Amino acid sequence: MHNKQTASPTENGRKKPRKRIRLRIRKKSDEDIQNFSENRMYYEKLADKYHVVCILASCLLAVWMVLRTILTYGPIQEDALLYLNKILKINPANLDAKYNTISYAAGNGASFAFYKNDLAVIGEGKIAVYDLMGDRRFHAQANHTAKAFAVSDKYLALYSPGEKGFSLYNSFSCVHEHTFPGVLRAAAVSDSGKFAVCYKENEKNIIEVYQKNFKKELSFSLDEKNIIYSMALSPNGDKLAVTAISMQNGVYSSEFTVYDVSSGKMLVCEKADGKKPIAASFFDNGRIFFAAEGSLFFYQANGKKTETVSLPFETYTVFRDGNEISLLFGANRVCRYSFRGALLTEFALNERVFSLKVRNGVSYVLSDRSVSIYGKDGKTLKNCPIRSGVKDFFVLDDGSLLICYISETERIVP
Repeated sequence: MHNKQTASPTENGRKKPRKRIRLRIRKKSDEDIQNFSENRMYYEKLADKYHVVCILASCLLAVWMVLRTILTYGPIQEDALLYLNKILKINPANLDAKYNTISYAAGNGASFAFYKNDLAVIGEGKIAVYDLMGDRRFHAQANHTAKAFAVSDKYLALYSPGEKGFSLYNSFSCVHEHTFPGVLRAAAVSDSGKFAVCYKENEKNIIEVYQKNFKKELSFSLDEKNIIYSMALSPNGDKLAVTAISMQNGVYSSEFTVYDVSSGKMLVCEKADGKKPIAASFFDNGRIFFAAEGSLFFYQANGKKTETVSLPFETYTVFRDGNEISLLFGANRVCRYSFRGALLTEFALNERVFSLKVRNGVSYVLSDRSVSIYGKDGKTLKNCPIRSGVKDFFVLDDGSLLICYISETERIVP
């Protein structure tokens, strides 16, 4: 018995040639390497993430607009469309291509505020809001002269000390107007949407705090002998700080008080005899500070005093930066303090200061012909020449500077 063997393919016919797979590897040129540099890849990833967020935010906003229209049987409001347009239009990874000069008609008495990444121009009872592309988003005529303002992440409040009118704006519309029975002295707004006003009626200082739905939450009166100097609300709106000044026998005295808004309980009562108040505010972490002539006072969020600092100069200007403050003495000396009252840095400036902005510990110093940038250690990082006639300036999220002149802006990238 013989075993049957199967013939191989080579025996039955011609062997079929195998296909050869060739890998072609193209060598990157210098141009390719340049196009895919780390810097470019970083900005491409940033832009991709931003576009994803834009799409999600746009979808959510569109669904919200449709649902509100169906449920309320009302028209889609213009401010919602402006929000949608703003979200789709701004691209932080390509701000150079998006930025345009902002032109406006602002008189010598105009004030500027940077509110929700837009520029607000306030003056002569008018308010106009511009985006960084140069488009005017909103403009209105207030029912009062609107010489002062208060800004938070939620609202922009306009009022005029000595008048009774008060207006509250949220992005592209006026959401609340009120005429108080007495003339206004001061106002404050919080990131949570609460706001506070102080007005004088029948020789009494009346202070009122309102919830974000514009309902009154707290009301009380202070000594009629005191002149209310300033007010501040904590970021969540649960505490109110009030500074007042009085004069007896030709001597000034300051009084600083902090109240729990929900209960009306006084948490802090600090008196500085013979000193005028300078500033008072809340740090981002909820802690509190009070600045008077020649002294700084620091408190915990519950009102307990933690530190008193004696200063070498009586008068100075205070700039808050998150959980730090910077003091400008005279025209060329800066001191930085932590929320605990510890001295962080002290340095001298190389020019006479017109204005100062502090962001993440970096100081931006405005003089007549330049903006100088100083690091946390006080060393000069850069000097940016500018035209004369600057009214105000702001530091944008990307580190560039928005310079405001009397009729237009200019953006400078340090």
